[in-house]
Amino acid sequence: FANPSAISRSEAEKEQLAEVLQEVGLIVPVIEDAAYRELWFEAPWPARSILALEAFEPFPRLYCGTLTKPFASGLKIGYLHASSPAIFERMLWLKGHQDFGSAHFNQAILEHVIRSGGFDAFLARLRPGYASKMDTLDRALEEAGLRALGWRWERPAGGLYLWVRAPEGVSTELNGPLWKACVEEEVMYVPGGLCIAGPADSRHVRLSFGVLDHAALREAAARFARAARRAAPRRA
Repeated sequence: FANPSAISRSEAEKEQLAEVLQEVGLIVPVIEDAAYRELWFEAPWPARSILALEAFEPFPRLYCGTLTKPFASGLKIGYLHASSPAIFERMLWLKGHQDFGSAHFNQAILEHVIRSGGFDAFLARLRPGYASKMDTLDRALEEAGLRALGWRWERPAGGLYLWVRAPEGVSTELNGPLWKACVEEEVMYVPGGLCIAGPADSRHVRLSFGVLDHAALREAAARFARAARRAAPRRA
């Protein structure tokens, strides 16, 4: 459930990536960012990680996860599995010089939560709540007429975001007409261009349903739709 798109790659797609890299002679480190893997709504994503796929054995593999997104954002604890000891040692050195190590107390809390079964029990309560809030935001945007304005999105199967594409002629960039209309409506979004490295994406917005309650999500959807209507290209 990638951030921001909420897209998940199948095993076949992952293996195809490994094949292409080998065909062009690029044996480079491959990173899998699984920050949202535990935040599925109805069923876990079935594809195995790059650590378990034979196609990636020739590559140094880095599997990144976190306990911040699915459990407690304030604890700021993540984890890494590196198949290359040399890369792992280098990353430990860099991390130690950057932040002097993660807080031991926070790690002790999370160790207790995981060993006691509290982590799994918490996720079992959390997932239906996020699924319900995603459904609320999705329906509210529909009812506010956003699709009728030409906006498009898919319902995600997990994660915390809707990745919404604007119609032709509407820019989602900072300080553009849509941004200014949203500021006036007192509702905010993350421009797609801030989420992607490389060529700027000026047609997407990331909308989060993680924090707001259902009533606030419905109000936010109505405000965003009003802003989108104001920013829509004028018809000749």
